[in-house]
Amino acid sequence: MAVLSAIAMGTLDLTAAAYPLTVAVLLTAYNLLLATRGCTEFTEDGVHNTILRTATTHWDEIDRIHVIRGAGGASLQLVADRRRVRLAAPRTGLIARDPDFEAHLEELREVHEVKETRIPGWLSAVAAAVAVALLVAAAAVLDRPWLSDWWPGTPVAATTPDPCTALDRPTLDRALTEHHDAGKPTDAFFGDGCQWQRLGDLGWDLVVSYDRFTRTAKGTGADAAADAFSLFTDHDGRRPVAGLGDETYTWTSGAITSVLVRKANVIVEVEYNGDPAIAVELARIASAAVAVE
Repeated sequence: MAVLSAIAMGTLDLTAAAYPLTVAVLLTAYNLLLATRGCTEFTEDGVHNTILRTATTHWDEIDRIHVIRGAGGASLQLVADRRRVRLAAPRTGLIARDPDFEAHLEELREVHEVKETRIPGWLSAVAAAVAVALLVAAAAVLDRPWLSDWWPGTPVAATTPDPCTALDRPTLDRALTEHHDAGKPTDAFFGDGCQWQRLGDLGWDLVVSYDRFTRTAKGTGADAAADAFSLFTDHDGRRPVAGLGDETYTWTSGAITSVLVRKANVIVEVEYNGDPAIAVELARIASAAVAVE
C-alpha cells in the first residue's frame, strides 16, 4: 500500500478570524493549533493524527471515515470503536485553508471508503451567527465602548476653546484695567493657556488654560479628568466653590489666586493676580465657554 501524507498547513486567513485578533485566538485556539501544529499521516499501519502529540488508529479499528462539509469549511472524522476522532488534516476552513484538500481526499478514497456528511445550511448559519455574537461580545468586553466619548449619555466636550479668546475685552478690561496687553499663548500646566499682563507690571497677571482628557483603559475622559483634578485639590488651603462646573476648588498663594474647575472631561485653570472673587468670576466665564454635549 502506498504511503499517503497530508499536512494541514495551507495559508492562514487571519482577516476572516474577526476583530480583535486576541479574541479570535481565544475563541478559535483549537483551529489555530491545527493550522500550526496539525499533521495527519495515512500509512500501511493506520492513521497517525498529530496535534500536540501523535495518536494512532489502526485500519482494522476504523469503522467509518466521514468528510464533514459546512459553510465554514470541511474536515475529516474517524469513527473507531465508537470513538469519534477529528483529524488534523486534511481540512479547510476560515482559519486554515488547505488548497489541496480535494486532492488529499481523493488519495484517501483509494485506500478507504469515505462517506460525505453535509451540515444543513440553516445549522451552519446559526453556528456562524452564534460565533459572530460571541466575538462581538468578547470585543465589547475588551474594548468597553461605553467608556468612549461617542457613547450615548456620556457628557463630554469634544474640543476646548481658544484660551486667548475665551474672555471678551470688557471682562479683561474690568479684571486688568484697560491698560493691558493683548494676551499671549503659553504652555500651562493644564494644557494650552493664554496669559495677560498689565502694562508696567514685570510678570503676568492672568493665565487661563484648558486641558481636555480622553478615555483610558480604566474609565471615561471625565474619569481621567477627575483623577487628575483630585491630585491638585486634595491639599490644605484648597476651598471648594459651589455651583461651578462639576467640581471647583480655589486657593491663594501670595497675591495669586488659583481656581481649578472640572467640567466633564475638561479642566479649566485660572490664575489671577488680584481679588479672589474676581478670579472665581473669571473661572466661571472661562468654563462657560466649554461646550459639553
